[in-house]
Amino acid sequence: MQRAPALHQRYVQGLLNSPVPRAGLGLLPEPLRREIVRSSPVRPAVYWMDLLASAGIGWATFLGALAFSPLSLPYWLLSGVAALAFLRAAYFIHELGHRSEQELPGFALAWHLLVGIPILVPAFMMWPHREHHALSGYGTASDPEFAPVPSWGRMRLLGAVAIYAIVPIMLAARFAFAPIGIVVRRARVHAITKVSTADIDHLYERPPITPEDRRRFLLQEGACFLFAWVAIGATALGWLPLALHLHRWAVMAVALVVNHARLLVIHRYEGDWRPRSLDAQTLDTYTLGPESPLTELVAPVGSRFHALHHELPSVPYHALPAAHQRAMAALPADHPYRRTISPGFFARWGELLERAKEPQEPNPRPTGIGSATARQ
Repeated sequence: MQRAPALHQRYVQGLLNSPVPRAGLGLLPEPLRREIVRSSPVRPAVYWMDLLASAGIGWATFLGALAFSPLSLPYWLLSGVAALAFLRAAYFIHELGHRSEQELPGFALAWHLLVGIPILVPAFMMWPHREHHALSGYGTASDPEFAPVPSWGRMRLLGAVAIYAIVPIMLAARFAFAPIGIVVRRARVHAITKVSTADIDHLYERPPITPEDRRRFLLQEGACFLFAWVAIGATALGWLPLALHLHRWAVMAVALVVNHARLLVIHRYEGDWRPRSLDAQTLDTYTLGPESPLTELVAPVGSRFHALHHELPSVPYHALPAAHQRAMAALPADHPYRRTISPGFFARWGELLERAKEPQEPNPRPTGIGSATARQ
């Protein structure tokens, strides 16, 4: 957990952290791209303070809520703050997908201990995120974060969000019973292909774990297995009350539901299942309410500047607000980048629900496991 997996490390150093984007790629003019990248170094102190503050607030309000009756207003207020604080702390899993151990020494380990293992969402669930930024991967069957959302009706949209309320239970089962895969091969394949990735495409199948990544994968999986069974054992011995598990489920359910609601509105999800240029990727992505404090709560750690993140994925999250302001000041009024800007999370959901009155006909999705299909 202390070092990035080998395949992921190459991804960070190659695709994302190239010093300057190549000329001719992306929406922004090359001089502006160079200036933003040059003036946006990773600031480890910001990462550490943000993580520690978010996790600290999350754990303090999570435990504080237990002092009140579940039927009381203070319980729900504290639980709501805990859910949003954990959402922010947990979303650093995305930053782990874009930062190397050299940039943030020890950060991945600290994140796992403070957040990742206790919520049973280890960093390996975000490793396939590299396909979401690859020119050959975005919008294809190998992209776990692309789905034909415009073709969904209202009930499908709302159901896709609501089902995440049971994900904490699914994660507990996935890790607690992981050793079954040693005996039942089919169970192991299912656990890896279907229950080991942060995705929105329910048909996505994760490729097998490569030999060079297997040790890191197993280490993180084993830590979650131990955490699950320590919690179960402590409850069986009477050390932890069942009410604590129900409280944990409620807080995690809210955080995961909010997170998935955000995922459904940060892209247009338009076009066929095919690779597309960086320009097309950025134009398929939204900047959610850059001036909206409410959007910051539900789209934390720079995720509201998602269009700029796709344009320049090497720029750290804390530099995105200033980079966006620099871009807006430099670009002409008719520049395509401005078309990515939305008033905010809630406005985007209003648009999505209005559009869902008349869902589109979905484009046929390629079948098969990930990358091989997408790149044929």
